[in-house]
Order: sequence, then structure tokens, then C-alpha cells
Amino acid sequence: MRQWVVVADSARARFFSRMGADGQLQEIADLVNPEGRTPTRELTQDRPGRTFSSASGSVHHSYETRNDPDEHQMQMFAHEVAERIDEARAQGQFEQLIIVAAPRFLGELRKRLSANSIDRIVRTLNQDLVRLDPTAISTHLRATSE
Repeated sequence: MRQWVVVADSARARFFSRMGADGQLQEIADLVNPEGRTPTRELTQDRPGRTFSSASGSVHHSYETRNDPDEHQMQMFAHEVAERIDEARAQGQFEQLIIVAAPRFLGELRKRLSANSIDRIVRTLNQDLVRLDPTAISTHLRATSE
């Protein structure tokens, strides 16, 4: 049975394919989100925006954005990864799905996957293993399945 193993965090998603639970991982795609590692200060303006209110007598107000830029970037990347998974499922590229992701990113990714893709998930791991090589990821998957 063909499995996909997706290993991801907010800055990178690696897609692996393998035949069966004991098959060797073969990396088939690597998506990178450079903004996922950009410090927040570089994603926002230097100063908050300003408004002018004549009704209260020439008063200037500043306002902050309500959206956290880091959160927004993570959500956008989770959407991109979910689309890739959904497309692959629709094309019959895998029957089973394993997702290994940093905890916050795993939650965002699950929100964006289609119901059909969620039905293919056989296992999830709340861990950030994206920087490990395929052999180490495979070893970790075996060790945590027992």
C-alpha cells in the first residue's frame, strides 16, 4: 500500500513516498516557505498606521494590526501544503497518509485538509523532524510506532 509521509513546520514541508509501513522513504517534493523563518519585525511596518478624527477636535490616533504576521504566514503555508496533499490524493498518489509536524503547524494543516484526505490519515506525530534526513525520519517513525 502506497503511503505518503509529510514532514513539516511553518517554513518547510517535505513529502515522502514509500510502499508499506516498512518501506524506504523516497523524497518526492520539498516546499519552502521563506517567510516562515523571517523575523516578525521584518514582516511588519516600522510604526503603526495613523488616523485623524475631526469629530473629537484634531486628535490623531494610532492603530495596530490585529493579525499576527507570523500566524498569517503559517496559515498561508498550511493552506499550500494541504492543497498539495489534496491534489495528490485526488490523483491516487497515495492510499495512506502520515503527517509529522510541529504542533502548531499540525493543527493549522488539519484545519485545511479536505475530509477525504483526513480519512486517509493513519498516523500523526506532533514533532518537528523537518531537518532530519530520510533515514533518521524513518528510524524515528519506527521507534514511535511501538
